[in-house]
Amino acid sequence: MKLKGRHFLSLQEFESDEILQILRHAIDLKRKKPLKRLKNKSIAMIFQKPSTRTSLTAM
Repeated sequence: MKLKGRHFLSLQEFESDEILQILRHAIDLKRKKPLKRLKNKSIAMIFQKPSTRTSLTAM
């Protein structure tokens, strides 16, 4: 299975064994210490639609 270079946009694009591999890898990453190469890095998230959950809780 080659996952490198593929984008995770939908579960339908992956076989069940590929999804299990992704989940196992995520669990392994979570158990380990943070990667040094990610230190002092930032992430930006862009949402196309407003969140009804946050807009309702702000009232």
